[in-house]
Amino acid sequence: LEQLKRNTAEIIEIVRSEGTDYAMLSYLKSNEPLRKVLVEIAEENDVLYIDLFDEEAGNKGLFTADGFHPNEEGHRVMAEKIYEGLLENESLGESR
Repeated sequence: LEQLKRNTAEIIEIVRSEGTDYAMLSYLKSNEPLRKVLVEIAEENDVLYIDLFDEEAGNKGLFTADGFHPNEEGHRVMAEKIYEGLLENESLGESR
């Protein structure tokens, strides 16, 4: 997880150097240690974090047969959560 933190911080730095907005996303499935690290990285770098995790996701049939990748409905749910997260962030997309 420490390597993930370093790599992600480097990616954020590169993206910001290009003047691009950046948002971090979680997974639909729960992975609490990873989620905590992603939240920490987002807070440390003042980056929008959109949590896609849905406790009921497994019960809603949002995944393909492998149980990890989202199916069509899973992608729809993800898109809605991303859209809502972007709308809630007033600073995202402001003119520089």
